[in-house]
Amino acid sequence: MDIIAEIRRLHFVEHESISALAQTFKLSRPTIRKHLKTVEEPVYLRKTQVYQQLGSYIEQLNAWLDKEASLPRKQKRTPVCFRTGKGNDPGQVSSGITLPAWSVFNRRQRS
Repeated sequence: MDIIAEIRRLHFVEHESISALAQTFKLSRPTIRKHLKTVEEPVYLRKTQVYQQLGSYIEQLNAWLDKEASLPRKQKRTPVCFRTGKGNDPGQVSSGITLPAWSVFNRRQRS
C-alpha cells in the first residue's frame, strides 16, 4: 500500500513520467495509471475464514500454544511432534491436522 502513495507522490509532486515509474517499480504502465487514479487505499476483506478446516481442533491448538509459551526452548514441541501427536504428553494422540494448516493458523492467531 505504501507503493501506491509513493507512485502518486513521485508523479504529482516530482513530475516523473508514467514510463519512468513503471521501470522504477517494475510494474506495467496500466498498473501505474490505475494507482494514479486511486483516491483511497484499497481495503481487502476476507469473506470466509481460511482455517475452517481446523474446526474442533482450534481449542486444542490454542491450549497447546498457551502451554508451550511458558516452557523452556528444549521442552517445546517441534513440528514433527505436532504432526505425530508425540511430545510432552506421551499419551497424546495425533490430531490429524497437517502441518501447513496449523502453521497458517498459528501465524494468523499470533500476529
